Amino acid sequence: MTIERARDLVYSYADSLADKKPLIGDASILPCSRTELRIAFQVYLSWMYSERAKNPSEFEANGYGQTLRAAESCYCMVDDFHDIALQDKADVERINASIAAPSDIGAEALELMRK
Repeated sequence: MTIERARDLVYSYADSLADKKPLIGDASILPCSRTELRIAFQVYLSWMYSERAKNPSEFEANGYGQTLRAAESCYCMVDDFHDIALQDKADVERINASIAAPSDIGAEALELMRK
């Protein structure tokens, strides 16, 4: 995978998280498969680490350190997305839309997450 493709996938994923991270992550909303997204993060993070190693002070001065830390955090959340069975999608969407009132949906969310 090229660094350009990896960066595009990582940024697309990060943009979707910036909007609102769902309570129950539906893998079908990801920009690609979880496997491809993990590979994209590995390529992107490896590239970022090599850029940082070339000139650490310039890397931080340009704000790339913050970008790197954000990418590392986003990478940790890839596995929060799951393949949701078709019969559960409507319930998951309803629960994710109800995040403002988690106490009302907690038990139902836990039951769906166990499936």
